[in-house]
Amino acid sequence: MAFGRGNHTCPGGPLARAEGRVSLERILDRMRDIRLSDEHHGSPDERHFSYEPTWVLRGLKRLHLEFNSTEASR
Repeated sequence: MAFGRGNHTCPGGPLARAEGRVSLERILDRMRDIRLSDEHHGSPDERHFSYEPTWVLRGLKRLHLEFNSTEASR
């Protein structure tokens, strides 16, 4: 995410970044055994990924993860 710089700085940027960090930390605290999906990305010896065509960044189109939850199902 980008919140700009200079004249175009978002005044809520620091709060949004803090909320994003806290949210991700809480989600990750509830996950155990995070792993790539063999079904979508292949076996560990033959992983494959699709990337967005761009000159600036190398961004994944999709990332399929599997995990075990630390909380009982509700």
